Amino acid sequence: MSGDPDWLRPGDVAILEYLIEAGSDYVPLVASNLGLYLGYAERRCAALESHGCIEPVSQEVVYRVTDRGERLVERRRSREDEPAAIDGEGVTSAD
Repeated sequence: MSGDPDWLRPGDVAILEYLIEAGSDYVPLVASNLGLYLGYAERRCAALESHGCIEPVSQEVVYRVTDRGERLVERRRSREDEPAAIDGEGVTSAD
């Protein structure tokens, strides 16, 4: 739209409108709720932040389980009767 900054994309407007309604949200949820690819939403949020249009609310880190973590839990569940230490759960460096 004329009068918009040249860096502004249609997805940026959708993100801004969403955050106006939601107040704040995690980028993965923004992406999911708007039907955007996560990588695209991350890049556009970074651009919006660099242009002062949005700001981080906290320094909170969100984690997800890796394949190695899933294998560790599966192995632990399969040996529930055996006492096991957190270290050395049978997960090798190749996992």
